[in-house]
Amino acid sequence: MKSLLLKIIVVYFSLVSFSQVNDCDIWEFPNTASNATIAILEDNFNSFLIISEETGESVGISSIACEAQIGVFYTDDVGELSCAGYVAWNSAASMALSAWGDDTTTPEKDGFFSGESYFFKLCVYANGNQIGVYDQSFLTMSTDTPFSNTYGTNGMASIQSISFEINSDDFFDITIGCALVHLSEQKNLQDIVQEVDLYGRDIGLSNSAGFIFQIHSDQTVSKFYRF
Repeated sequence: MKSLLLKIIVVYFSLVSFSQVNDCDIWEFPNTASNATIAILEDNFNSFLIISEETGESVGISSIACEAQIGVFYTDDVGELSCAGYVAWNSAASMALSAWGDDTTTPEKDGFFSGESYFFKLCVYANGNQIGVYDQSFLTMSTDTPFSNTYGTNGMASIQSISFEINSDDFFDITIGCALVHLSEQKNLQDIVQEVDLYGRDIGLSNSAGFIFQIHSDQTVSKFYRF
């Protein structure tokens, strides 16, 4: 247990400044005087899933190439979910997310109350374009000491498993498009001599959206989805 706590503390202090980069413009939050630390440990990545609403197919978040963020949300004064912190997803290492508590010096509720449950959202985007924001559909969090599944100032939490249910169109974009973008990046070291669309039409070296086939100078072909 001590080694696990040390790992979380090191991750938290190394990533706290990085987690403030805002790529999902709707996710803004005040930096209040109190927070809790939520660990997202690499050991649990296989249990972080995106699930198609229609088919039930699933894919691990760590297996997609598009960028993503996980945000934690509280319920504000009018019953709406508001962001209390987020972190950029990193498939190669554990992460730590700061969940900010309510500032008692202000009249409005601008963070978590003690004992309030966490709620998570996932934002996925590619090439600066947001694909979608998705609510959690399933969540389990550790309740082993010193962890808690509800907010407490200076408290610690750990997500054991979580899933986000999305529509079939977005599931296709993420599982196919994001994976193909990743594959195409591996071929960019070779010269591209031609780009064609799904129907074999020459589209030049443009920024056309959709499925793209790139013909390289060594006669190899890369395919990917451009958003």
